[in-house]
Amino acid sequence: MSEIIKNETKRQQQTTTNVQEKAALIWNTADILRGLYKPHEYGKVILPMTVIKRLHDTLLPTREVVMKVAKENVAKVPQSVTNLIYSDSK
Repeated sequence: MSEIIKNETKRQQQTTTNVQEKAALIWNTADILRGLYKPHEYGKVILPMTVIKRLHDTLLPTREVVMKVAKENVAKVPQSVTNLIYSDSK
């Protein structure tokens, strides 16, 4: 029973440390943004970056497969679509 308590205590300490590290990162980022943006502008930066980070993390496990399939099928994409994609990215 005491082994279970020790393991649970250790897990809670690790979780607390992890949360503290993430909080420190967020506050440090906020300090940087304070110099670049006015308080009412924070949402214009934070929300898009949060969405991008979430998409990145969600799609990361499948990235290699998607890139491989895209390279294999790039010749099958009609030229008109390819032109549209590349003209929008400039």
